[in-house]
Amino acid sequence: MKKVLFCALIALAFCCKVYSDCGEGEVCDWGVCYGSPRELFEPCSREYPCGENLSCELGRCYNIPRNIYEPCESELCKFGLECDGDLKFCVSA
Repeated sequence: MKKVLFCALIALAFCCKVYSDCGEGEVCDWGVCYGSPRELFEPCSREYPCGENLSCELGRCYNIPRNIYEPCESELCKFGLECDGDLKFCVSA
């Protein structure tokens, strides 16, 4: 998210437009260069999966198990947290 804000707020000259604008092993996604596999909170998909101990939910990489305020529809929350049935986010138990 910080990379995207930086790109949008500072100058488009710092943003990628095509894959060749990024470094080796990186891809241009929504104007920002990302590595593969994706890291915590970075955008993800079947084409661009998350790294170790992370999973893709709602188009972003999150921890396994989930930390507080992370979405918990498909993964369990960490010990001491529970999944709020209405919000679908991990909250204090």
